[in-house]
Amino acid sequence: MDRLVNYVTAVLCGLALVVAQYFVGRGSYPFLPLPAYGVLCLAAISSIWSLARRNFSFPRWACISSAAALAAWIALPVTREPDLWLAGGVLRLVLAAWVVYCLVSFVITGSGERLLLISILVAAAFAQAALGIFQYTFPEAQPYLGWVSDLCPSRMEGHAFRARGFYYNANHLAWLLNFSGAFALAIGVWGRVALWPRVIMFYCAAMFFGAGVLTQSRGGLLGAGVALLVFALLSARGVFFGAWGQRGRMFGLVALALVVCFGAAWQAYEASDLAQYRLRQAADESYRPVIWKTAIRLWQTEPISGTGIGSFSNAARQYRFRPDGLDDVFAHNDWIQALAEVGLIGVGLGFCTLLLHITAGCRAFMSEVRRRMASGSSPVSLKAALQIGAITSLAAFGVHSLFDFNMQLPANALLACVSLAILASPNQRITSHNLSLWGYRIGLLSALVSATFLGWLSWKSFRSELDWVRANVAFMEGNSQLTLELVDEGLLANPKHSGLAALGGRVTLSLGKQTHLAKTECLEFLERAVAFGLIATKFDPREAWHKINLAHAYDNCERFELAAPLYLSAMSYAPFYATPYEFYALHLELQGYDKEAVRFYELALQFPGATFSSQRRDALVGLRK
Repeated sequence: MDRLVNYVTAVLCGLALVVAQYFVGRGSYPFLPLPAYGVLCLAAISSIWSLARRNFSFPRWACISSAAALAAWIALPVTREPDLWLAGGVLRLVLAAWVVYCLVSFVITGSGERLLLISILVAAAFAQAALGIFQYTFPEAQPYLGWVSDLCPSRMEGHAFRARGFYYNANHLAWLLNFSGAFALAIGVWGRVALWPRVIMFYCAAMFFGAGVLTQSRGGLLGAGVALLVFALLSARGVFFGAWGQRGRMFGLVALALVVCFGAAWQAYEASDLAQYRLRQAADESYRPVIWKTAIRLWQTEPISGTGIGSFSNAARQYRFRPDGLDDVFAHNDWIQALAEVGLIGVGLGFCTLLLHITAGCRAFMSEVRRRMASGSSPVSLKAALQIGAITSLAAFGVHSLFDFNMQLPANALLACVSLAILASPNQRITSHNLSLWGYRIGLLSALVSATFLGWLSWKSFRSELDWVRANVAFMEGNSQLTLELVDEGLLANPKHSGLAALGGRVTLSLGKQTHLAKTECLEFLERAVAFGLIATKFDPREAWHKINLAHAYDNCERFELAAPLYLSAMSYAPFYATPYEFYALHLELQGYDKEAVRFYELALQFPGATFSSQRRDALVGLRK
């Protein structure tokens, strides 16, 4: 019965990760991971039977303790936020990460169960790689992806001429391909499998690393190169110090695997002019360093404890060191963004967690190789393969995270949790009634409690988050009536949803400025815009654009005294953007202060993003002449 429960949990956990990849979208809608969280909660429920075990596998104390400390450091400040909508996505991701980590560490501990989990993920990655190759080969094609294509019609318009699979961003597909390539390579070389499964694993590894080149992700390619190097070094160490008697066979397998992977990647590189161009331009990168410097400036404001998870998206506008048109939600460097948001303490905990898990994995790998050689004539073992695969994938993740924000996406962050959990649990069965038994039960109970809380949060936010996605689609299609209906429904489900309120404010403000409507109708729409704006600014006070929209609504209602402070506040939150300055200039113009308005229009023209400043300035200057 125990084994059956483990296999069911492994299948559900694997399906949850696959669903997360299918619904990954642009990473900007909190709704998209919710279906995956639902499946993950089912996986946690299926593990309840494991609480009654007397024969169990307990993770290493150091690994589980460091991971718990890191999760607590991230999650506890989030729970103190006055509005859990803004922080809800982060909190749900942390809870989901802990559930996956605990399930793989405490329940999915057998080599067969973990092989099933990895096989599900490899099969999903194979489908993604095939779709990515199709996208690269036929860039004009826009295959229909089902329900998610209806929710996110712009999804397939991202990163044209690059393999991206179900992802919006090709850089994020590279993360999945490196994960799957690392495990396929490890199982093909070190796994105790038959010939045909070994050949299939080699083929999959070659396809993953080859398709990774077609993503043209420079961080992904560098991560893949480091992963192959780490795999070669660990394999050499395993042969020299654990399997010297089988050195001919093992060195042959390692060499064959590396040649196949490098060959596939090189073939894809030679056939892709775009990949060659992007790699040649890597030294001229100017986009990411600007964002990194902004994140460093943010970190300097709270170097020890950080400014809080999710703070970068708004604070980045305030701490830019020069005018530019960038408006990124993420720093395109998980390490630097983590430094800014969770501080030295959080990053220190992260490094300790990573180091403890990798060290434990290296020891487990060498121990298993020696054990296999002592009990037989072959060093291959699924346990050893899974350990070296997890280490290799984490090496790729660590390097790739220097250039992208994959840890911010649930679909990819949960893959890192799988690798860490495999390293945390040594798969050594313990039959005991001492501290280990209580530790096992407490760890598993923490996963069940986290899954319950995750399910409750997901269910509570499902209606409003779905309405927000649908409302955005309706807004992009120009259907104002449907947009307002969905906004009203969503706010009934969650009155604190600042995203929905802001969208409602934009729609009603636009309708209130229509000249063909009666004056009373316009005033009704403008009053609604003010009401929506008050909600948005109350629950997201650091968002400059919410303040500008509310202030502009006040201007149209001729309540100028309420608009001025909002414009000034928006300038302080977005000092290097034209928008707050030109709308403040319009605010002055509406009151008849033409001379001051011209000054602010000219100031707005010094920054990127000005839309009407030049025309209004010239008109006012012409009137003065």
